[in-house]
Amino acid sequence: MSVTSNQRFHPRELLIGFLMTLFVIGLVATLVTQFRPFYYLMVPLLKIPEQSGYPKEEILLNFNGLMNYLIPFTGGELVFPTLPASESGIGHFADCKVLFNLFAAMIPVCGIPALLLARRERRAGRCHYLLTSALVMVIAPLVLGLGCAIDFDRTFTTFHKIFFRNDDWIFSPKTDPVILILPEEVFLIYGLLMVVFVLAVAAFFILRYRKKKRMH
Repeated sequence: MSVTSNQRFHPRELLIGFLMTLFVIGLVATLVTQFRPFYYLMVPLLKIPEQSGYPKEEILLNFNGLMNYLIPFTGGELVFPTLPASESGIGHFADCKVLFNLFAAMIPVCGIPALLLARRERRAGRCHYLLTSALVMVIAPLVLGLGCAIDFDRTFTTFHKIFFRNDDWIFSPKTDPVILILPEEVFLIYGLLMVVFVLAVAAFFILRYRKKKRMH
C-alpha cells in the first residue's frame, strides 16, 4: 500500500502527537535526572566543592542519598548522610518525588497508546503523523529553552509555582545546606539537556517522514 499524506492536521494525528510528546518528555526527564554521571560531571565543571565548601566525596555521598530517595515508585524516607535538613526541605523533596513518579508513569501510560495508534497509521499507509508529532513535540522545549535564554531565574521560579503547591522550594543554606550542592546552574544544565534530547527525537521524526515521502 502506498504511503499517503494529508497536508492538513487530522485530529487523530494531533492525538498521536500529544501522546508521543508526553511519552518522550516523560522518558527524557526520567533518563536525564536518573543518570547520575551527568551530575558527577557538573561537580568539577561548576566548581561545586569550591562554591559549597564541601569536599567532592561528601557532595556525591549526599547527592546519591537524595537520588536514591527520588527513584520513582520506591519507598523509604529521605535521609542525608551528613547534611541537616528542615521539615519544609524534606517536604519539598517529597513533592519532587511525586513529580518524578508522574514523569515515569507517563512513559507507559502515554507511550503504549501512542505506539499503538502510530502502528495503525503505518499499516494504513499514512506517514503524516510523524510530521505532526514532531511539530507538537518541539513546542514545549522551544518555550522552555527560550524562557531560560531570556530570563532563567524567572523561568525557574515560574516552573516551581506551576508544579509545587507551596514555597518550600525556597531553601535557606542555613537550614538546608543541600541547596549549596545543587546550585541553579545544575537545573539549567538538566533543562538544556532535556530540550536537546526532545528536539533530537523531533528531528528524527522529521527525517523519518521525509524518508518515507521520498520512498513513495
